[in-house]
Amino acid sequence: MAAPEHFDKSKIIEEEFSIWKKMHHFFYDLLFTFPIETEISSIEWFPINSKNSTQNSKNIQEIVLGSKSKKLEDNFLYFLSINIPIDETQFDSQENQKSTIQTKKQNLEDHPMIRIVDKIQHQGNVNKVRIMPQNSNIISTITNKGKIFIYDISKISNTYENINQKEKQILNKNPILEYNISEGGNGLSWNYQKEGFLLTGNYKGEIDIFNINAEKKETIQNKKMDSEIKHVSWHKKRDSLFGVTSKNKKFTIFDTRELTGPLYEIEGHEGEVNYLDFHPHSEFIFATCSSDHVYIKIIFLNHI
Repeated sequence: MAAPEHFDKSKIIEEEFSIWKKMHHFFYDLLFTFPIETEISSIEWFPINSKNSTQNSKNIQEIVLGSKSKKLEDNFLYFLSINIPIDETQFDSQENQKSTIQTKKQNLEDHPMIRIVDKIQHQGNVNKVRIMPQNSNIISTITNKGKIFIYDISKISNTYENINQKEKQILNKNPILEYNISEGGNGLSWNYQKEGFLLTGNYKGEIDIFNINAEKKETIQNKKMDSEIKHVSWHKKRDSLFGVTSKNKKFTIFDTRELTGPLYEIEGHEGEVNYLDFHPHSEFIFATCSSDHVYIKIIFLNHI
């Protein structure tokens, strides 16, 4: 009985996707799609004025994607270039849409809006990928196998399509740093104030802080939670504060200067707390979300 149920579910998904694809122009002003050959588990935009530039009435931006595959050799970091039109008059009104559809198709074939500019082979699933805020050439990943990798993409060729297969194999397996943690995880965050300070959290509830600029490859501080860590995030303004969410419905605020325990630990949701992020401008506000499908909570630190 399991096979027919699986088949019916897949058929429904395909039918719903087909309907969405036909109707999407009624929902969005602008939508680009791009197929990737494997499941994507993490994504991040490169910072403004870092990788992006303006050329020929287009805003050229880049994103990095991390893949998740059962086959070890099929995991990659993908670097995609996205050409976003700047001039809104380039988009036709609904009345003129039919008459210009062939021209649009031809333009997309000649000048693709999204393309892979590079990819790096990655050991294990890319559970999360993060770009260092002070230097967008430095990229970190955390895997499902207890590994933290640091890449310097300035040392990786930007002409991936033009080099031979042997060179690709050498090039793509060479992170500049590698750290071992006791278990895989999903928590990964760069410090916004202290360059090179990297916060991690794993399935066992262990929190580790590394300084990639230090001579020794070791944890400079660690802490332990009583449940699997779902997400970690440094405060945007204060270099010693960070937040942690966990599977036990709690979110926790730590201060690296306080060694006895967390500043705050709150059971604030009815399900696993999946994400926490601090406000980019206010040092007292952060937001959390959960698998309870009900709340996105906005919390004021000075009101706790």
